[in-house]
Amino acid sequence: MKWKGQDEKEFDIVYRNGGLIDAAAVEYLCDKVNWPRRPAHKVDAALKNSFLVASVTLEESGAPPEKRRLIGTARCTSDGAFNATIWDVIVDLSLIHI
Repeated sequence: MKWKGQDEKEFDIVYRNGGLIDAAAVEYLCDKVNWPRRPAHKVDAALKNSFLVASVTLEESGAPPEKRRLIGTARCTSDGAFNATIWDVIVDLSLIHI
């Protein structure tokens, strides 16, 4: 999906499931939605120990991965048989109109 910023620069909106997400980026997103801060090492452990982590990033075409901007995330824990729980669904409110 494409999105144009205020400066008319074009960005891709990219969904991923699996892979690593930087705990600092998640905490920055939490700050944007007024969630309380959590210790970075605990956020990192929660992300690494989740059954699935999904992310949505805003990416400028041709930019390196470190320039990706996390705009949404969620994680899931599971017993691997019957039950799963979705946790920490966060969306950057400044982009909610897209």
